[in-house]
Amino acid sequence: MFETRKEVEELIDKQLETLQTDYIDMYLLHAMNKDRLQKAKEWNVIEILEKWKQEGKIRYIGFSFHDNYETFKEMLDFYDWDFCQIQLNYLDTEFQQGIQGYYDCEKRNIPVVIMEPIKGGKLAKFNGKIEKIFKDYSDASIASWALRWVGSLPGVKVILSGMNELEQMVENVKTFSDFKPLNEKETKIIEEVKKALHEIKAVGCTNCKYCLPCTVDINIPAYFALYNNFRMFNNVEASKYELKHLKNKSALPNECIECGNCVEACPQKIDIPNELKRMSKELDFLAF
Repeated sequence: MFETRKEVEELIDKQLETLQTDYIDMYLLHAMNKDRLQKAKEWNVIEILEKWKQEGKIRYIGFSFHDNYETFKEMLDFYDWDFCQIQLNYLDTEFQQGIQGYYDCEKRNIPVVIMEPIKGGKLAKFNGKIEKIFKDYSDASIASWALRWVGSLPGVKVILSGMNELEQMVENVKTFSDFKPLNEKETKIIEEVKKALHEIKAVGCTNCKYCLPCTVDINIPAYFALYNNFRMFNNVEASKYELKHLKNKSALPNECIECGNCVEACPQKIDIPNELKRMSKELDFLAF
């Protein structure tokens, strides 16, 4: 994060020198959220970006986003963007800006770049019951269903997929070389998978964050997301990784003092203290 507007003004020449190029095609305001949007308004960052564009240093102005839908709407109203980059997959249609944010971009003819189409690899492998739903229809890879779901959205122009094996690269190239949007039957199959996954979830948390701030600083929604992800995907290593980073920023679930403030605030009426206890007991092997 920059401390002054002058730092932003000086940035492009340093970037062009580092990249050893004369211009940048797609230039993003990175990881925008409410605080960064406010700073961009205060510093009139758009004026800087348009100056760079007029000088031929950048060609298209966009942003990547990590916040809620209300902030996303404010972001869209801030400027006539050339493109934007959002996190979206068939399971996270209510997360951050969600699918509604995508539809808003479509209405404004803003091209969309998608990140996390396979949810960090979580939508590439399931337990036997859920995998069978896909395999009863075709032998296509599980990951290809997730990629085709986002690829079937007409406003999506680029899909970012992290790959760590050559086999995954080959598979992704195959998926898009002869791309076929999802048909009606395939769309229903994905809805069936979503329903099955939600039935496995441990806690009906919607990530509204009304339970925050917690009296003892437990990041309740983040822990419930970890708990639900473990239940749905049973990925021990990924859960350990998430927990390691979460513990650095939050108190542990077993530190709950049962004050009850979160229960009163929760629209879903979740018994949060008891769910935190259950989570701590069930996932104790992750080294709480």
